[in-house]
Amino acid sequence: RSINLFRRSEFENELFLTTPLSFLSNSAIAFEVISKPSMQHERTIYQLDILENIEQFQSPKFIIAHLLITHPPYVFNEDGSKLSPEDLNKLSNKQKYIMQVKFTNHMILNMLDKWKSGMNDPVILIQADEGPFPVEYHKNNYAYDWTKQEDKVIDQKLEILSAFYLPGGKVEVVPYEGISPVNNFRLIFNKYFDQAYELLPDRHFIFSTDRTPYDLHDVTSILDK
Repeated sequence: RSINLFRRSEFENELFLTTPLSFLSNSAIAFEVISKPSMQHERTIYQLDILENIEQFQSPKFIIAHLLITHPPYVFNEDGSKLSPEDLNKLSNKQKYIMQVKFTNHMILNMLDKWKSGMNDPVILIQADEGPFPVEYHKNNYAYDWTKQEDKVIDQKLEILSAFYLPGGKVEVVPYEGISPVNNFRLIFNKYFDQAYELLPDRHFIFSTDRTPYDLHDVTSILDK
């Protein structure tokens, strides 16, 4: 079951925008509407409300939620209210980002407390997908060459959060420092579902430019410093 505030899911939007289907649809217009500050606020509040009350769905359940709340546009006050047009124009992106992150942290922590007290040993994984883009990238993303950037830029982009809540289980497994997303679910399946997946090497890759997404370069040594 896919739950989305708008008539198209994120996957459907991307499908329409990146294939010839875009010529047969007004999806580009719909995508722009979704990206406006008011829609960002409405969508996020809806997602958080659904997640906070996931006990309403029949168990057992496997839920994946992709939240864009720490992505621009930054539209949240610390209390979750929507920034006024004046504040949107007056505050810097850094100020707005910090306010939005503070609201996000408050909501996620409250949500975790509710899940742990209201459900029977939920398994929880909170994982980021990427770090922030550097300012120079936005000037011309197709020409931006990741292979020519300083180590600190690569480090900022690829270092992400993985936070686990793993109660009970049939075997003892412990997430380790430096675990990468390729092993997160292998570890969980081994712990709870009698699997014996071998953990893969925690390697990290970048591609050179947005025009060459399959031109991969191993940068594991940069993150391991």
